Amino acid sequence: MRGRHGVRIASPELVFLEMATNYSLVELVKLGMELCGTYALSANDPNGFVPRIRICSVGRIKRYLGWCKGIRGLEKARLAASMLMDCSNSPLESKVMLGLTMPPRFGGLGLRKPALNQRRETTWLQAQTIGEHAYYFDAQWTGTLASGQRFSVDCEIDSKAHFNDPGYARSDVMRKDNVQYMRSTHISISSDEFCDVEAFSRKGLMIAKLIGQRICRYPRRGSPEEQMKFQKRWRERLGRLGDLLAELSHDTHGPRFRSM
Repeated sequence: MRGRHGVRIASPELVFLEMATNYSLVELVKLGMELCGTYALSANDPNGFVPRIRICSVGRIKRYLGWCKGIRGLEKARLAASMLMDCSNSPLESKVMLGLTMPPRFGGLGLRKPALNQRRETTWLQAQTIGEHAYYFDAQWTGTLASGQRFSVDCEIDSKAHFNDPGYARSDVMRKDNVQYMRSTHISISSDEFCDVEAFSRKGLMIAKLIGQRICRYPRRGSPEEQMKFQKRWRERLGRLGDLLAELSHDTHGPRFRSM
């Protein structure tokens, strides 16, 4: 890949593959989310990151890894690539989405991947009512339930930076009202909830119910022994989720990229 002044630099896809030998699986997935997102980590910024244009995509990484053969770290890179999502807008957004969607064997809740920060056009009547011609949701699940009923669930990530901002609080209330008018169910996850395994798992179970996905099988009519076994397995699963959230919260200081 050629940069300015004829300088050659490694492509994001190649860097993703090369870092597979140095990073853990979770660290590699976080790097991939950054490469395919619209932010870059920055120690010089108070928020810890700066916005930038997207320099790669999940499709490009998967295609590149599909061409590669016999390279060290390739299998881990392919596994990490299968968990990536395009267009994450912040590190916290990436961490929350990975906690919700990574497979249970890696500690995640295993929810289906949502679309991140996608533009949703409003109808003429909606635009006249809410004053917006389009909306961007941090994450949105859409589809059809087994009953045939269509669903739309959006998730907003609230960081601590906004908690004491009265203007943000007012706009957040208006946004929730507008989303409800657009017939989309609104779920918010705060940075504090991300750090609380019980609270985070409850939000995940709530989303799973709304999108018609079963992420745990509770024996409603089982014997007390079966229910105790389930509760033990669930506690073990929450322990793995807590380990994953802790690793996601740890920021790795590695190579960072800027758009050319």
